[in-house]
Amino acid sequence: GMQDQAIDYLIDALRWNPENSFAIVMMGNIWAKFKRDIPTAMKYYEQALVIDPQDYIAANNTAANLMQLRKFDEAEEWFQRALSINDSYPNTHYGLSVLSEQQGDLASAFYSAIQALKLIPKRDEMSKRCFVQASEIADLVVKQGRGADEVRKFAKQMELELGKPV
Repeated sequence: GMQDQAIDYLIDALRWNPENSFAIVMMGNIWAKFKRDIPTAMKYYEQALVIDPQDYIAANNTAANLMQLRKFDEAEEWFQRALSINDSYPNTHYGLSVLSEQQGDLASAFYSAIQALKLIPKRDEMSKRCFVQASEIADLVVKQGRGADEVRKFAKQMELELGKPV
């Protein structure tokens, strides 16, 4: 809850190493989430990607912020770029799920939520968000009558794998 102090510490870290892409991404995150200044956040993510073009977190965060700005095509390009760098980062799959849902592509939204769940090794806040996302998408699909058989088939498969009702 002390973002201004965090910014001061990150500035100190950048004085020591101006190419500390982790500190640069963290600065972007503070500007996006707490300062609600996406244009400034995007400048930080851009700089992190200049330093390290393989920074999948900066690419993912760029996509997430573009999605907030409702620039869906650009967001999808950035999520795909993040996946091409690291296809095991669950946040990118989750972001693609949210994006697909916003665009009305429930099948892709469900698939991406499940991909994210598969990649999370432990139960944490992210796994809860992914589970809720997948559950809500499945409910929508069943209510609309589209893909209900696929959802039921997947639920049965999950029941067999987990040994618990889904």
